[in-house]
Amino acid sequence: MLRGASGSCRRGLHLTPCPICCMIPRIPVAPDPAMTLDHSLYRLLPETSREILPTAEELNVFLASPRKPGGTELHRDDLVLIAERTAAIEEHLRASGVALDEKLFYGVFAQARLYTPELLSAIEHFKFYRDSLARIDLKKPVAFIRSAEEEIARLKPHKKDEEPRIKRLQALIEERRRDLESQKKRWPALSRALAGAGRAIRDEFAAVQKRCEASIAMLVDLQVGKKAESRVIEDIKTHFKDQLRDYLQHGPVTKEYVESMKETVARLSKKISVQLLEDIYAMTGLYETIHDHAGQCRERLEPLIPKPGTVSGTHDLDKDKELFTLMEQELLRLLSAVPLDFKPPQDVLDDAEHRQILVEKRRNILDHLFNLLRSA
Repeated sequence: MLRGASGSCRRGLHLTPCPICCMIPRIPVAPDPAMTLDHSLYRLLPETSREILPTAEELNVFLASPRKPGGTELHRDDLVLIAERTAAIEEHLRASGVALDEKLFYGVFAQARLYTPELLSAIEHFKFYRDSLARIDLKKPVAFIRSAEEEIARLKPHKKDEEPRIKRLQALIEERRRDLESQKKRWPALSRALAGAGRAIRDEFAAVQKRCEASIAMLVDLQVGKKAESRVIEDIKTHFKDQLRDYLQHGPVTKEYVESMKETVARLSKKISVQLLEDIYAMTGLYETIHDHAGQCRERLEPLIPKPGTVSGTHDLDKDKELFTLMEQELLRLLSAVPLDFKPPQDVLDDAEHRQILVEKRRNILDHLFNLLRSA
């Protein structure tokens, strides 16, 4: 069970025990150490300069370091829930022959793209930049320079025993001044990167909403127009026509057999139609939940994100630190708290003799539905 998720499912996707997640063996997952510098990362971190972009090793060292000096909780621990959800969805995309309820559940999440490796990497980088910003201290070098200059003023440069000390202090002052200038330049660069990442992540949530809206509209259209239903019923008819054709090659069949086959086709068509309706209802409900939560994420982040051009690093460092710390906390909280209590669609394919063909047709129609949704 995930930390901080008492009573939740094993994958961390639901707040209550989930029959789907509990049937999948839990795989320990750690966040990917870092993404390489690629288009997808720059898309989510659009204002990040190469000078402050960490290497894979630097990011991995940061994620494996304690959140507080001497503490046992690591920066990586903040991302465990998000990483496990992302890994579970990616695992589904690679898997074959998965249970149909699993296929439906993870298929919706994969298509909505609320959790992606790119988003996870962007959040890792956001944490790295936020921590780097928190470490900037303009007061200490200024205080040291002032103290050292006062000390030099008290010393006598013509005294040989004090001359070496004056030179050491002057060297230290120059070192602190270089450090101060470096930090003054790094501050606005980090602030711009954090603000840009916040805007890009907010826009990702808006894109998730649009994908969910398009998917819901298509599912409603398929349900009202009975397009998917007609397709799967036609598949069942074709199956039994082929079966009848095979029988006829071995001799004539009775009228009673033909009538019995027609009744079977009608009965199975009704069952698969009801099952399809159950699946569409379940998919629509999932899309609605993801849509609403993505909207909540976007709305909660919006007031925290500085407008373009307003974060310059020349105003108030402490306010920048406070702002981006709050943004990080809100982002992690929202992505770790998707309120999904998924109830698998009712299985109405209770025809023992023909269950195999019904399950096969259900799998085929789910594949067809997700192909349509992806194309949209």
